[in-house]
Amino acid sequence: MTIPAPTMKRPLESSDPDGVSDDDRQQLKEILARCLELEAATGHVRSFAAMMALRSADRLPQWIADARADESHGLRAFADGLMTDLDAVTLGLSTPWSSGCVEGRVTDIKLLKRQMAGGAAHPLLRKHTGGLRCPRSTQSLVTGCR
Repeated sequence: MTIPAPTMKRPLESSDPDGVSDDDRQQLKEILARCLELEAATGHVRSFAAMMALRSADRLPQWIADARADESHGLRAFADGLMTDLDAVTLGLSTPWSSGCVEGRVTDIKLLKRQMAGGAAHPLLRKHTGGLRCPRSTQSLVTGCR
């Protein structure tokens, strides 16, 4: 068996285990058996993903403690980063709010501005974007992206 490139491992590690084909599941099992660090990281990543999906911020302190205690993977720096603003992370895990819609629009506008080589003053930028407004209703902005 050949081990896939790192870019091929990421989708297998982060995928929902129920949605992975039997062949992919077997391939991931063989890869994880060869690399204990990757197996440890996969367990922590899946645990964090489950915590995000269930919005169970009460499990966050224990997850951070486990990730920081286990030095066989590269998630210690991530766990330390979560600790720097624990209140914001806890709030982000426990509420349905999302700033993804706004962040996407900001990214689009910054890209346009860079493409126009700095000549994108507000009037020109507004003309180029057509005066885009967020098409989402106020309700969807309050409850997050849909």
